Amino acid sequence: MIHYVLTPVKTWLGFLSKMLAVAISTGDAKGMVLRYSERGKLNLSWLAEKIGTSRQSLHHWITGTHEPANPDVWLQMAAALGILPTYSTEFAESAREFALEVLVKSDDADLKAKAANLIREISKISSQ
Repeated sequence: MIHYVLTPVKTWLGFLSKMLAVAISTGDAKGMVLRYSERGKLNLSWLAEKIGTSRQSLHHWITGTHEPANPDVWLQMAAALGILPTYSTEFAESAREFALEVLVKSDDADLKAKAANLIREISKISSQ
């Protein structure tokens, strides 16, 4: 009986991880940030401080002269600017709550590891 219950939960955790990756990709976040900057609304000094980088590095990334070493920085920028799609934020929060519940209620080590990985991925996306 326990195996029957755990298998669907493991499947759901994997599914949520994949859906989260699809819902908010670094490429999508980069496009959102670049479109935002084209409107002339981007304060580089403020954003650089929010994400913990230099204004000069941020300028190079936005103008396309360099790419960040870690592409996840585009997600951090989009989150700091508040331009991530609402459905993605809501989906990420629901997935995080589900994973937290699995961590608390499950005795299965593999299941807990999958839930912890999902929470880490959501935290990376949500960090500002």
